[in-house]
Amino acid sequence: MSAEERDKILQDITRTSHRDLDDELRRRHVEIKDEFIKEQNKMQEDFKKQKTHIRKLLYEQFNQAVNRLKESIEKGDYDGEVAHRMTADWLNSELKKRGY
Repeated sequence: MSAEERDKILQDITRTSHRDLDDELRRRHVEIKDEFIKEQNKMQEDFKKQKTHIRKLLYEQFNQAVNRLKESIEKGDYDGEVAHRMTADWLNSELKKRGY
């Protein structure tokens, strides 16, 4: 086997190796991108669930504050009325600020 033939064998192996490596990198890039998209979608779904939970909680607290406000008014409890009105106003502003 001549020196040129040995050089050609090594060049062919190197070309094949580089091509295989490029293919593997492309495949791995696609896998990583898919994993990223799945994780991103999962995080967005979790965020939506948390946002829904917070909205429900704020509505519940607002309704409780309004009910306590009405009770305070009926009982003539003006200190309680002021406190519950301030709480209801604050919760209402939070709901508005969050776009609910």
